[in-house]
Amino acid sequence: MTYPKLRLNKFLGTLFLVTHILSSCPALAGIIELSGSFAFSSSNYGATGYRWKRSWEASVGYYLSDLTEIQISAEDIVDRTMLGNIEDTTFHDQIFSLEFVQSLLSKRFGFQPFVKAGVGQLLREGTGTYAGGVPPPFLMGSLTGILGGGLRIFINQQFSLKSEVTSYLRNGSISTWQDNFAVHFGFSYYF
Repeated sequence: MTYPKLRLNKFLGTLFLVTHILSSCPALAGIIELSGSFAFSSSNYGATGYRWKRSWEASVGYYLSDLTEIQISAEDIVDRTMLGNIEDTTFHDQIFSLEFVQSLLSKRFGFQPFVKAGVGQLLREGTGTYAGGVPPPFLMGSLTGILGGGLRIFINQQFSLKSEVTSYLRNGSISTWQDNFAVHFGFSYYF
């Protein structure tokens, strides 16, 4: 199905347009951060099956001050599970979000812990079957809350390595933080 891919292409086009507008307007002369990150995990259950999950994230952030940033992000996740006759599914998630990011230290320290909170739209496409031939929901969308934190380690003033943990809160409920979270490693570029 091309529905989620079409949304992702529109979102990436919007990211490019926003970045171009912010970088070309002298009146909006704040720092812009471009980030990218990736995560992969795999489990092998021997003869009974396997599970792997890969995700990548791209974001554009605009600094309102030295420590405060507004960020828009897109994340693409594929989760593949094969468990004998119990489950044979693939879920393709796309999450588009707006986040408030608060850094706890300035760049001049060489490392910068941060926390973030926001809201996002989850689009999920499911294929495959569960036991008895029952299919997963084919296409669904839901609003989600976002909480996270991480650490940037600066290589120089324009480039940093980044590690981040993000939790997606089902129906905005903080009690669901452990149900859907991701750990990413990546980089940030500032201009």
